[in-house]
Amino acid sequence: MIISIEVSNGVFKTAYNRRFKNLLVFWYSNALFSRRMFYIGRQNSARLNRKFVKRQNVVRYLETKIVEMKYTIKVWLFTVLLSPLLLFLILGIFVNNSKFGEILGSWPMIFFMIIYGTFLSAPAMLLFWIIQKKLTEKFSVNNSKIILSFYSFISVWITFYIFDKGFVERGFQQIFWVIIYSITIVLGIWFFKIKNMPTIKNQ
Repeated sequence: MIISIEVSNGVFKTAYNRRFKNLLVFWYSNALFSRRMFYIGRQNSARLNRKFVKRQNVVRYLETKIVEMKYTIKVWLFTVLLSPLLLFLILGIFVNNSKFGEILGSWPMIFFMIIYGTFLSAPAMLLFWIIQKKLTEKFSVNNSKIILSFYSFISVWITFYIFDKGFVERGFQQIFWVIIYSITIVLGIWFFKIKNMPTIKNQ
């Protein structure tokens, strides 16, 4: 009877030790898994933070460039939107003796001229922004606008000549197009204020 009790106690102790070892293995594996997941979580969090910082830097860079180009964009839009309207009004009323309703009926042509003029003037306006940025770092606002006016007036004629070399030979109306665009861009230069360079002093 004593032997059987001792045997049963030995079996019980062996089973208990196995369960205890299994629990220790389970706890240890869970701890390793939790530690691994925590490490992976930290890595993912660091990656997300780096991506977020990069996106913030890109957004700040774009915002800075937009502020720097604000004056150029205003002059650009002023020119490409107002020039076709002035051109059709002046040619329609004073040259062709058209009625106002007939001029309004030509809005598809005006819209086409706006889109066409926007794309054609893009290289010249990009150079305009670079020149404006350099000028306002060294000269006053008024002197910068004088130089920009000369550049813009000449760039309009060069742009028209590059894309249509025979516009001079077609008569006054074709030349009048260039004159309207040249005057409009110069008006835009003096109408809008340069605000992206706060260190500049007006004369």
